Amino acid sequence: MLIFFAILVVCIILVVVLLPRKELKEDFIPQQEYIPFLWEDAYNQKEILPIANKPHILNEFREIEAFAKEHNTGMGYNGIYVRTEKPTTIQSLGISVDAFSSIFDEYGFKRAGWINYWGNIIATGSTLAFGKSVFTVFAEQENGYIKAICVFLFGIIGKEQDKKSIAEALHFLGTQYNLTLTDWDTLTFFNLSEPADIEAFLSEYCP
Repeated sequence: MLIFFAILVVCIILVVVLLPRKELKEDFIPQQEYIPFLWEDAYNQKEILPIANKPHILNEFREIEAFAKEHNTGMGYNGIYVRTEKPTTIQSLGISVDAFSSIFDEYGFKRAGWINYWGNIIATGSTLAFGKSVFTVFAEQENGYIKAICVFLFGIIGKEQDKKSIAEALHFLGTQYNLTLTDWDTLTFFNLSEPADIEAFLSEYCP
């Protein structure tokens, strides 16, 4: 019986060791690829929207603050606030994927084909991702047009030149399409047509 059990254990170990792994091997992904970090709690928390939504956004800020106050238990929150639909969508602006992509190509951003999601390397699929340093712009697309945009930062922007080109790309995007960056974490509104607003947003991520 003990011999049978020992053989069974050995067989199980061999199966576990020899089974093909599902995770991607490092050499499967080109080493020069820009691979940004992302997790679902941060997605769309720094959202780029048409500036026509400003009254709606500021009202949402007030609603969120009131909701947080009402549902604060002292040890956390006992409710989840769901943001309402924006009156003016990114999709309504008719920004083509080619036009959007060319902006970030022009300012030296790297196009990401992969995302580091909690340590798992996954393909971006139909989602566009352009990055520089610790800064990434994500965009959802449909039928060749951009339908949603958000940004994500996962650390400190170390180089002044990177900060400069990120600011310039955001400003060009903002002035071209009249956009705002809304930080839902801090309930802060940044006009991307205003360099001072972009500087204020990036200052938190620069030494």
